[in-house]
Amino acid sequence: MGKRIVWTEKILQAAPQDYKETAKVYLQLVKDREKLVTAYNYVQVLELPSEVRTAFISEHMDEQLTSNRLIEYATSNCFDE
Repeated sequence: MGKRIVWTEKILQAAPQDYKETAKVYLQLVKDREKLVTAYNYVQVLELPSEVRTAFISEHMDEQLTSNRLIEYATSNCFDE
């Protein structure tokens, strides 16, 4: 299991109840991304074939939009300025 998955699982555990489902979506998105880059020998996202990258983005747009709500919450509430 990758570091990002472990880190995202911690986010899920720490998320307020109102954001638990959103955090679960984010965790699945991170897992899907890891599966994708694993299939391409862990290249950087920009090194993926453009059609693969475009297909992944299209297939995961709703999950990314949901995850953005969690990221926005965390950025606004969890970091010192």
